[in-house]
Amino acid sequence: MKKLSNSTRLINVLIGLSIPNPQYRPVLYERGYQLEYIEPHFTDTNGKLVNPDLQCKSHEEKNLVFFECKLGAIEHEQALKYKGLTKEDIVNSNITSLDMSKCQFEIIYFCDENSKEKVKKGDEIHKYGFPILSCNENSISLEVNNIKGKVLNQIFSEGVKIPDKPPLSFYPFGPDDKERYVAPAIFQSLFRFCGVKVEFNEEDILRDSHPVYDSIHKDGQKKLKEIVGKIMNDLNENEFKDVIKKFSTTHRYRINPRTQKKFRDLCLKKMEEYEKEEPQTNLSDFSNK
Repeated sequence: MKKLSNSTRLINVLIGLSIPNPQYRPVLYERGYQLEYIEPHFTDTNGKLVNPDLQCKSHEEKNLVFFECKLGAIEHEQALKYKGLTKEDIVNSNITSLDMSKCQFEIIYFCDENSKEKVKKGDEIHKYGFPILSCNENSISLEVNNIKGKVLNQIFSEGVKIPDKPPLSFYPFGPDDKERYVAPAIFQSLFRFCGVKVEFNEEDILRDSHPVYDSIHKDGQKKLKEIVGKIMNDLNENEFKDVIKKFSTTHRYRINPRTQKKFRDLCLKKMEEYEKEEPQTNLSDFSNK
């Protein structure tokens, strides 16, 4: 993928630590923490939306963790919502399998090297007290404030090594990414569907192109379906109108079997166009912007 939002890139780093994978050591997963949701949505007792970037749980440590990826200063209103969050809010939202009567929860801010001082300054001024993790080119470390979970506190106090170019394939795109950066992954799925699937819809495309689609909260899934739907509609009205048929009654698509070669050629052409638009970047590139 190309120029994903920086938040999506940081989410990829956290996912890599919390699911089994061959790219680098998933230290959170090894120590009992599991990815539960990506971008969960729920409301607090005041009816305000709470929307952290990642949610991990540990049955062993009886701890629920919300990670907030931050590129820039801490938003005061958001921080106050996190400060006012209660167990009751979490129980009422039904967003975790943990028994919250026996568990604790906490919010951890996760920022890049370039945003570290701004995030720490906000905590220093307003005394939020949230643990702050920072990520540089090859490691993650705890900057200020202890983490409630003893295992997590030990892991990040010692520092966690990550690759210089963390994979972006765990979470290849999110609801905040522009359509032009989502489209290449969609084309790859369409390419695979050609000659294999008779009919498919937006969810079929997402399940094929997004490795952790089932971990994305339903509100995030809805947004992604809208993005994919817009991409498909644009294609259906332009270059691909003769090769992709949309069924208005079922809202499903089918690739015309008589135009498979033309379809594949169009996919490759569009993918090459997107690939040429912007160069690949690594973690050090977006940390220094």
